[in-house]
Amino acid sequence: MATYSPKPFTVHFSDDKVKEMYDSLASSHLLEHEVPSMTWDDGITLDRLKELKRKFETGFNWRKVEAEMNAVPHYTVEIEGMTLHYVHQPSPDEGAIPLILMHGWPGTFWDFAKVIEELHKPSGPCMPSFNVVIPSMPGYGFSSLPRKAWTLEDTGRVYNKLMTEVLGYKTYFAQGGDWGSMILRIMASVYPSCRLAHFNMFRCPPGGLLAYAEYIDYLAPVPLIGGYVKSMKAVARSWILSPTDVKMVRRHEDFSESGRGYALIQGTRPSTIGYAIHTPLALLAYIGEKFQAWSDPTLLSDKDILATVALYYLTNTFHSSVIVYKMSGKARNDMATSSTLWRIKCRFGFSYFPYEIGAMNYGSISRCGPLVFYKAHAKGGHFPALDVPRDFISDLREMASRYWWTKDTYMVKSINKKFDKPEGHP
Repeated sequence: MATYSPKPFTVHFSDDKVKEMYDSLASSHLLEHEVPSMTWDDGITLDRLKELKRKFETGFNWRKVEAEMNAVPHYTVEIEGMTLHYVHQPSPDEGAIPLILMHGWPGTFWDFAKVIEELHKPSGPCMPSFNVVIPSMPGYGFSSLPRKAWTLEDTGRVYNKLMTEVLGYKTYFAQGGDWGSMILRIMASVYPSCRLAHFNMFRCPPGGLLAYAEYIDYLAPVPLIGGYVKSMKAVARSWILSPTDVKMVRRHEDFSESGRGYALIQGTRPSTIGYAIHTPLALLAYIGEKFQAWSDPTLLSDKDILATVALYYLTNTFHSSVIVYKMSGKARNDMATSSTLWRIKCRFGFSYFPYEIGAMNYGSISRCGPLVFYKAHAKGGHFPALDVPRDFISDLREMASRYWWTKDTYMVKSINKKFDKPEGHP
């Protein structure tokens, strides 16, 4: 086993770099008037972009965000030739459950800022506590971009090494959304150390009766019938699925038809878009639109958008963050088209939030492994730890309480109480 030397890390950017960010935004000019007929269906609106720009210039304090980030312990470690940044916030409870939280794009490790404190130090009695680990994806934030042809499988392997070899946990609970959900799918398929998994996004093909409803698409070329395909599918789904599942599948389908343009260019020409999106204003428009479109509009926080944009700009990682779309296409496509490839071996759960763009119904997800937990929420979206942190925490606690200390894992708590902490870790 390799020897690792984690190093404490402090989030800090020079005054010159921070000033450059604000100056660049202030000197950027927008159109005076919206292009006629443009709506949110065409992307971010001019009024919304102006609003975000104004809030960034007049009300956003990066140094305050930086201080909030440094309130939790950060580390970097060299694994397989790359620098991996992560937060490691252990619980004061000796029996705490190791938990890795995995973000995706256009997120960062700070997507989980609102849940760290309560997860590692519960405010109420008789609640499971967690040793919280939050890595920055390779190429994101303070993690370096690894070698060419790096895949999701590579990231899953590195994350497993982080938990088991660097931090010394024998087993762990893992959670992921967006890219994090696909990395988790790999970890839960390959590594026995991943004993429990929770998803808030899930790629898989339609399963059960829903799969038969999708065959209606084959009638599209048939004369006289083709024009009714969409309505026929809607009727079939209404017979097969619950109203909640109908909305879930429809939102995913709408996103696939009209919201995936960014993924196509990032998956084919990542350098073109990577060099184009490098100013604070460009990041504000591009990332801001994703947060607006994928979040619950009643819960969306502008501060979360601005903090994310600032972190991408200050770390200069937008370009490296989108390269994963080209390097990881195979695993992503395998998961979307097969329920047997990357089959999950540990018990897992799924939480549905109504503004999620990549959700699937129970019958489809359950074909991919031992699904033991499934909950639909009334609010929230693609970034649930930001939108609805209480619901996010509640689901993790419920899963842990029901499935971590069960007959086949009764030794896990005592094993993890005595893990060897590497030098530099509290």
